[in-house]
Amino acid sequence: MNPEFRRNLWIELTGPRIALAVGVPAILLLAVWLRPGHDITLINNISILLYNLGAFIGGPRRAANSIAIEVRGRTWEGQVMSALSAWSMTWGKLLGGCALVWISALICLGSSLAIELQIFPTGTALGNAGLRIFTAFAAQAVAFCSALIILRKSAAGKSLNSTLSQAVGLIAAAIFGLAFAPTVTQYSWMWTVFEQQSGFDLSIAWYGLQADGNLFRVVSLAIFVGWTWLAANRLMRHVLQYSSMPWAWPAFVIFMVVYFGGFFSAGAGSSGWVAAGFFIVAWLTYPAALSDVKDAVAYGWLRRDLSAGRWRNALQRMPAWMPTLAILLVFGIAVAVSAPFSSLSALRVDDFEGLGDLLTSGAWLSSSLMLAILLFVIRDLGIIHLLAFSDAGRYSDVVAVIVLIALYLVIPIAGSAAGSAAMVAAFLPLDLGDPAVTLGPVAVEAVATTIAARAMARRAARPPRPATGSAGASAAA
Repeated sequence: MNPEFRRNLWIELTGPRIALAVGVPAILLLAVWLRPGHDITLINNISILLYNLGAFIGGPRRAANSIAIEVRGRTWEGQVMSALSAWSMTWGKLLGGCALVWISALICLGSSLAIELQIFPTGTALGNAGLRIFTAFAAQAVAFCSALIILRKSAAGKSLNSTLSQAVGLIAAAIFGLAFAPTVTQYSWMWTVFEQQSGFDLSIAWYGLQADGNLFRVVSLAIFVGWTWLAANRLMRHVLQYSSMPWAWPAFVIFMVVYFGGFFSAGAGSSGWVAAGFFIVAWLTYPAALSDVKDAVAYGWLRRDLSAGRWRNALQRMPAWMPTLAILLVFGIAVAVSAPFSSLSALRVDDFEGLGDLLTSGAWLSSSLMLAILLFVIRDLGIIHLLAFSDAGRYSDVVAVIVLIALYLVIPIAGSAAGSAAMVAAFLPLDLGDPAVTLGPVAVEAVATTIAARAMARRAARPPRPATGSAGASAAA
């Protein structure tokens, strides 16, 4: 058995903990089941509530703590130097660290499944259970990944915020939960926007193929869980200082384009697929840039490796946002060749059907808008790196997110209130029909932030100068 998995089981599965994990939900559910005139919908909702509390609140916390406890206990360095592989360390902590949570959560899920087998067809009830299990696995893996990212970015790897990682896991649970919501009887405690059936058991059109909606959701979510676990393993390899080629993130970017492009391809030819792919890749550039460790010295070595033709070393040093930006450029060229370059201006406010057709056809992405989005991405990469190499230090990514929110929301809202469309287009991708107005301001911003980030990186890469007073004191001694 995996030593790390066995070790976490010994820590988690003590007698008192198991008694609490089994006894508390069992007593609560038994009281509800034995209540006179009980309502099976109420029992189901309470079972799901208890499952959500354990799997989506306790689970991500335990997953993050499997790293944080080691860091705080000063045993992490010993684990880094152990002979365990990155994969053994990953699944040993993810499954072992969350074992107690799963014991409690599965009791609640069993209660819910017993009810839903009476309400829905067997396939739907089992599909619901699978969706809830996979969503919890994904949330816990995302929290684990967040803990590893924070550990990589913290000074000397000495601090780790479990609460932040837990919050990231909760956000992931909400996103996956809303995207792949189980079929519910009435309002369920987590999926409050979906009512009974909600159209989710109907067939789904994907690349012109008709797939069963319930089966499609389960398989899709299972694949996304696989990606989250792969991300956890790749991050663990980085933390354990394995040499790795950067194939995983570009592969995920391509997968996202292929997966979501299937919903934009029906009846639209290639233009809808290309437009959706361009937008998806542009969006994925941001998590790649924010999660990477921005090291000015490492960037210098990367530049030297590229200049000397040491391609393997260069690829191993390459941050994830660079191949993502390269993929974005490829899709930009494809957009320029294939998109029909229409405009949103011809639509009426109430023309929802026309808006849907326009989005799926790719006609919303004009040449000017495509170039504007590309320039905004380059500008934002410059801002992220400018702050990373500045005095913002370890909080630079948080500051960058706040700055980007202000640039994309606060200033455009002010410009809209002032009636200045040009001001809005300077801080938000917007095709005004005039390429000079649409592209001019953001081009200046992209060049300025890129130059400033390069200058800040060179300053950060210089070795610190010794203090004059210290040097004089040493000489006098």
